[in-house]
Amino acid sequence: MSVAAVIPLYLGRDVIFDCLKSLQGGQEGVDISIVVVDDCSPDYAGDLVMERFPNVTLIRNDTNLGYAASVNNGLNSVDAEFILLLNQDTVVLPGAIRILAEELEADQDLAAAAPQLIDFNGRVERSCRMLPNYFDVISHHLLLAYIFPKSKLFSRWKMGWFDHEERMPVQQPAFSAILLRRETIEQVGLLDERFRIFFNDVDYCKRIDGSGGRILFCPSSKVRHIRGQSTEQIPFRKIYNSHLGFIRYFLKHYRNPLYWIPNEVVILLLLLSGILRIIWQGVKRPFA
Repeated sequence: MSVAAVIPLYLGRDVIFDCLKSLQGGQEGVDISIVVVDDCSPDYAGDLVMERFPNVTLIRNDTNLGYAASVNNGLNSVDAEFILLLNQDTVVLPGAIRILAEELEADQDLAAAAPQLIDFNGRVERSCRMLPNYFDVISHHLLLAYIFPKSKLFSRWKMGWFDHEERMPVQQPAFSAILLRRETIEQVGLLDERFRIFFNDVDYCKRIDGSGGRILFCPSSKVRHIRGQSTEQIPFRKIYNSHLGFIRYFLKHYRNPLYWIPNEVVILLLLLSGILRIIWQGVKRPFA
């Protein structure tokens, strides 16, 4: 089975070595090629890749384009049976890619398969979500999702009731690590570059769902992940892009005039909460 791994690189000098090393060892039974897309990383991480990993294909963006465009540049350069989208702050454990590929080979109706993400202390990361709706936004802003964290109603979006130990179809796993069929990309297309950093994965899963595709969460496949390794270095841009991405998601997928008023409500909530988060980030930053 042939797998091409596409890894966007930005502020990843401290982590990319371990990520690439994990791909080049411990993945028996998989013919894997690796493409790293340097999104004008200011820490010269791309130079490190060229120096230490001559077998890795390095693509350099002319300007900083963001995650979605970097992934697309990688996708346009590969031709493999399966495509692994992988974050720079991951370590793929032995056999993880083979397990996902075997799941896709066994069930032709699957569009993609996602591993269980764990932190470097072995704790399971809550990486799966439902596709968000208006009620999800309201319940989170009213803190109902936090008051009732296990509720399938109030905590539906972030699946607070799911322990991430069960093999099951899910709507939206994190794209920190996900294996896609070549046919899925040909059918659904590339990532929407209007979602520069955040919600491009949510949008893509929405498009997979709309095409009738299914995504499998497979906890026997495991990938270590440092959550927010690069975005925590740019906290204000992180908040801005995450809220902007959420707003664009609703405006893209709910364009019928019947949705105008609900869209205005969620946009107002997301704008207000985004402003409050930026203010709080500015207040606490000097004490960090």
